[in-house]
Amino acid sequence: MEYHTGDASRLPLNSESFDLVYSRFLLAWVDDPQQAVREQIRTTRSGGSISAVDVDFDAVIWHPPLPAFKKTRDAYIELLERQHADPFIGRKLYGLFIEAGLDEVVLEVHPILAYGPQNEILKGMLAHETARLESTGAQMVAQSLVSQVDLDEAMSELNRAEDDPQTIWWGALFACEGRKP
Repeated sequence: MEYHTGDASRLPLNSESFDLVYSRFLLAWVDDPQQAVREQIRTTRSGGSISAVDVDFDAVIWHPPLPAFKKTRDAYIELLERQHADPFIGRKLYGLFIEAGLDEVVLEVHPILAYGPQNEILKGMLAHETARLESTGAQMVAQSLVSQVDLDEAMSELNRAEDDPQTIWWGALFACEGRKP
């Protein structure tokens, strides 16, 4: 197995090099997801598969609700959109693959449920969201998307959620696969 890095819209690879091209959490972050899919197709042999797994920021539920955190999450989505990222790419994968001319396109949604104080996925999501607020909070405040008070309250809610045995997190990943004609 080989790993390569490069610009997803201009891959430094020969055409028809692979039987399978797989991307995970890539298409949300590129300027032109359709071009990235076309490049994946270009580097795939005829009859080969292209597979992508990505996020959709609407496919998340926290219970009990975290209203201050939701406000910062909405601000983060706005920040991403201003930076030309697509936090809703998951729901668009099927259309991207069809538009690119792939055959036998299949879209799946993979739900993830985490609950209980000892759940490692739940602990990981709480840590991830805390780190995200810490790393992007200053940007969101500087761009007047939220206030420092909003950030502080969101962090408090995440801390309380970690200690609350009733905390439930539900999320979903979108996975799409197609075959190159």
